[in-house]
Amino acid sequence: MTKKNILPTYLLQSTPTVESNPMLNLAKAAVILRKSLKKKDVDEEVVIAILTSCSNEQRHEMAKIYYRTNGRNLEKDLRRKFCGNLESLIVGLIYPPTDYFARQFYKALQGLEVDANTIIEVLVTKTDAEIKEIADSYEKVEYIQCPAVYFANQLHRAVGGSRTDDQTLIRIIISRCEIDLVDIKKEYKRLHKKSLKNDIKTTPTVKANPGLNVAEAATTLRNAMKGFGTNEDKIIGVLTTCSNSQRQEIAKAYNAEFGRELEKDLRSELGGNFESLIVGLIYPPVEYLARQLNKAFKGMGTDANAVIEILITRTNEEIKEIAKAYEKAFNRPLVEHLCSETSGDFRKLLTLIVTATRAPVGKASPDKAQQQAEELFKAGEAKRGTSVEVFVKIFGHENYEQLRLMFEKYKAVSGHTIEQALKSELSGDLLNLTLAIVECVQSPVAYFAKQLNRAMKGTGTDDQTLVRVIVNRSEIDLGDIKKEYERLYDRTLESDVKKETSGDYKKALLALIGGP
Repeated sequence: MTKKNILPTYLLQSTPTVESNPMLNLAKAAVILRKSLKKKDVDEEVVIAILTSCSNEQRHEMAKIYYRTNGRNLEKDLRRKFCGNLESLIVGLIYPPTDYFARQFYKALQGLEVDANTIIEVLVTKTDAEIKEIADSYEKVEYIQCPAVYFANQLHRAVGGSRTDDQTLIRIIISRCEIDLVDIKKEYKRLHKKSLKNDIKTTPTVKANPGLNVAEAATTLRNAMKGFGTNEDKIIGVLTTCSNSQRQEIAKAYNAEFGRELEKDLRSELGGNFESLIVGLIYPPVEYLARQLNKAFKGMGTDANAVIEILITRTNEEIKEIAKAYEKAFNRPLVEHLCSETSGDFRKLLTLIVTATRAPVGKASPDKAQQQAEELFKAGEAKRGTSVEVFVKIFGHENYEQLRLMFEKYKAVSGHTIEQALKSELSGDLLNLTLAIVECVQSPVAYFAKQLNRAMKGTGTDDQTLVRVIVNRSEIDLGDIKKEYERLYDRTLESDVKKETSGDYKKALLALIGGP
C-alpha cells in the first residue's frame, strides 16, 4: 500500500514568479539598458521590464556583456540613475544570490542594533552548503567595507593555526606593504591583542653557526680529502651546517693554511650531482646564480626553465648584481648571451626582465590595473588572433604589486583567470615564462615548491633544478617552501628527496633541507 503524503502541495514544489527567459537576446538587452541609462531622465519602465523578466543568471551575463560592449559597470550606472528603495531593489537584482545575501547579512550587522530578523531569515532558509557560499561571499563584502579589518583577519587566520598558510601570508604582506599595511597592523593589534610582527616567523633551513671555528673547519675539510679516499660525511658535516658567508671564510682559511683552492680540491675528490651540490655551496649567492645561468645557455638547447626561475624571482637590484657577476666571470654581457640563445617574443620579454626595466616597487594603481586588464582582454580573448606585444609589454614593465592587482581586475573583465587567458593565447617558452610570473606574483614560496615537485615527478629527476632551488633558498625560505610543499602534495619534501636520490648526494640534500 502506497503511503499517502500528508504535506501540503505548496511545501512539495516551488513556484517561482521569475524564470529564465528563453526568448531574451542578452546582447540586445544590454544595448537597450545602456540607451535607457544614457538619457537625462532614465526610462525606468524599460529598465524594470528587462531586469524583472529574466533569471538572475541571465542578468549576470547581461552585466558582463554590458561591460564588454560599453566599457562600463552596470551596477554603477544603475546607482547613478536610481535612488532609495527602487535603487536597492534594482541593484539587488543583478547580484548573484550568494553575494546578495552576504550583503544583506553585512547590512544587518551594522548600526547600533543588529537586525536579528534578517539574520534569522537568511540562516534558517539555507542549506549548509548555501550558508558556506554566503560566508565566502561575506569576506568580499567585509573587504569592500573596511579593507584593513579584512586583511587583519586574513593574516590572523593565516598564522593562527597549527600550520602557517604561507601563501596567504606572503601574498598580503607583499601586496599591501606600500598601500595600507600600517593600518592593517593597527587593526591586527586592536582585534587580536598582539602584534603582527610577533606572529610572523621566517624559516630558513640553514643559518650561521655561532660556534663555528673557521680554522678547525678548514683543517677538517683538508683531512677529509687528503690521502687515499675521501671522507664525504666530514665534508657534508662542515659545509651544510654553516652559512654561505661562513663558507667563504672557510675557503679563505683553507687557502691561507694549505696554499690550495678549496673548490679545485672538492672537484678533484667528488663527482656527479654530489659535486655540483657541494661546490655550489661555496660560491657567493650572486656568483652561483650567474654560473647557473651560464650553464643554462650551454649545450644543444637553452634550459629555459632555469633561466625563467632565476630571473623572475629576483628584484631589479639583484638582477643587476647577477649581470655584473656574469660579465666578470665569463667576460661577456649577460643580456648579449641571453639574446644569442633565445628568440622571438620569449627573448623580448626576457630582455626586458634582465635589463631591469620593471617598474620599481610602489603603490599599485587600481585605475591603471583596470586599464591594463581591458588592454590585455582586447589583445587576446576579445579578438581573432593575439597581439602578443601587449602581453610582453605589461608582463615586462609592471612591478609585481601592479600585476597582482591587474590579474584580479582581469577576471572581472573577462570572466576567466589570467592563467586561463594565457593558456588560450600564448604557447611555448613565452607561455611558460608568463605562467611562471603569475605563480611568482601570487606566491614565491608556492612557485618554488612546484619547481621542486616538477623536478622530481615523472620518469627521472631534474637534478639541476633540485640542487639549484635547495642551494639557492636554504638560507632564505626553504623552511617555508617545505611547509608549502607538504600542503600542496600531502607528503613531505624530505620523503620525495629520499625516493629520488641516493648516496652522499641524498645525505647532503637532506642535511640542507633539515628535519620535518
